[in-house]
Amino acid sequence: MEIRVKTLEEKVETLVTDVAVIKSNYATNENTSTLGIEVANFKVELHNALKVQTMTIIGSMIVITSVASGVIIKFLAH
Repeated sequence: MEIRVKTLEEKVETLVTDVAVIKSNYATNENTSTLGIEVANFKVELHNALKVQTMTIIGSMIVITSVASGVIIKFLAH
Protein backbone atom coordinates (compact mmCIF):
# COMPACT_ATOMS: atom_id res chain seq x y z
CA MET A 1 0.00 0.00 0.00
CA GLU A 2 2.85 2.39 0.83
CA ILE A 3 4.42 1.81 -2.60
CA ARG A 4 1.14 2.73 -4.29
CA VAL A 5 0.86 5.91 -2.24
CA LYS A 6 4.47 6.83 -2.98
CA THR A 7 3.88 6.29 -6.73
CA LEU A 8 0.72 8.37 -6.53
CA GLU A 9 2.56 11.20 -4.74
CA GLU A 10 5.27 11.21 -7.43
CA LYS A 11 2.68 11.38 -10.19
CA VAL A 12 0.87 14.23 -8.45
CA GLU A 13 4.15 16.14 -8.16
CA THR A 14 4.75 15.63 -11.88
CA LEU A 15 1.22 16.85 -12.65
CA VAL A 16 1.72 19.96 -10.53
CA THR A 17 4.92 20.77 -12.40
CA ASP A 18 3.27 20.15 -15.78
CA VAL A 19 0.31 22.36 -14.92
CA ALA A 20 2.65 25.15 -13.79
CA VAL A 21 4.53 24.96 -17.10
CA ILE A 22 1.28 24.97 -19.06
CA LYS A 23 -0.01 28.01 -17.15
CA SER A 24 3.20 29.93 -17.74
CA ASN A 25 3.10 29.30 -21.50
CA TYR A 26 -0.53 30.20 -22.22
CA ALA A 27 -1.62 33.72 -23.10
CA THR A 28 -3.70 35.78 -20.71
CA ASN A 29 -6.53 38.17 -21.56
CA GLU A 30 -4.10 41.07 -21.24
CA ASN A 31 -1.75 39.44 -23.74
CA THR A 32 -4.49 38.87 -26.29
CA SER A 33 -5.89 42.41 -25.97
CA THR A 34 -2.40 43.84 -26.43
CA LEU A 35 -1.94 41.63 -29.46
CA GLY A 36 -5.22 42.92 -30.92
CA ILE A 37 -4.01 46.50 -30.57
CA GLU A 38 -0.68 45.63 -32.21
CA VAL A 39 -2.45 43.95 -35.14
CA ALA A 40 -4.69 47.00 -35.60
CA ASN A 41 -1.65 49.30 -35.60
CA PHE A 42 0.10 47.04 -38.10
CA LYS A 43 -2.94 47.18 -40.40
CA VAL A 44 -2.89 50.99 -40.32
CA GLU A 45 0.85 51.08 -41.11
CA LEU A 46 0.41 48.56 -43.92
CA HIS A 47 -2.50 50.52 -45.40
CA ASN A 48 -0.48 53.74 -45.33
CA ALA A 49 2.52 52.06 -46.95
CA LEU A 50 0.35 50.59 -49.71
CA LYS A 51 -1.25 53.99 -50.31
CA VAL A 52 2.15 55.66 -50.68
CA GLN A 53 3.37 52.89 -52.97
CA THR A 54 0.25 53.13 -55.15
CA MET A 55 0.55 56.89 -55.45
CA THR A 56 4.23 56.57 -56.35
CA ILE A 57 3.48 54.03 -59.08
CA ILE A 58 0.63 56.15 -60.50
CA GLY A 59 2.80 59.28 -60.44
CA SER A 60 5.64 57.47 -62.16
CA MET A 61 3.31 56.15 -64.84
CA ILE A 62 1.96 59.66 -65.49
CA VAL A 63 5.47 61.07 -65.80
CA ILE A 64 6.59 58.26 -68.13
CA THR A 65 3.49 58.70 -70.29
CA SER A 66 4.02 62.48 -70.44
CA VAL A 67 7.67 62.16 -71.40
CA ALA A 68 6.91 59.49 -74.00
CA SER A 69 4.11 61.62 -75.45
CA GLY A 70 6.42 64.63 -75.62
CA VAL A 71 9.09 62.63 -77.40
CA ILE A 72 6.59 61.20 -79.89
CA ILE A 73 5.10 64.64 -80.59
CA LYS A 74 8.59 66.09 -81.01
CA PHE A 75 9.54 63.42 -83.59
CA LEU A 76 6.24 63.67 -85.47
CA ALA A 77 6.54 67.44 -85.73
CA HIS A 78 9.71 67.20 -87.82
